Amino acid sequence: IDDQSTTDCKEKIVSYSNLGHGEHKFEICINRSEQGSCSSYTWSV
Repeated sequence: IDDQSTTDCKEKIVSYSNLGHGEHKFEICINRSEQGSCSSYTWSV
């Protein structure tokens, strides 16, 4: 989220808190190390 380091979400449940006001971006990638694809969602608080 917001260009932070990547996280392996093996548990398939991820939670974020304390997001500041402004625009945020969530990005999810499949097999990034193998030239996989990514999708993203942008929103504002």
